[in-house]
Amino acid sequence: QNKHKYIPILATSIPNNPTIMPCSYALRKLDKGKYIELWYFTNIDGLDEASLKIMIND
Repeated sequence: QNKHKYIPILATSIPNNPTIMPCSYALRKLDKGKYIELWYFTNIDGLDEASLKIMIND
């Protein structure tokens, strides 16, 4: 009925690389609505460190 107000879904494939999640500490602070430094979400340091810690804990 109102199809013009919705954005069309593009035909894309499934990503090959898994999504790297920030560390659990950063996610908990976000859930609580507290301040979190942007460093936890940058590819240079924060997400790389989170991926290493996941591998160590597993």
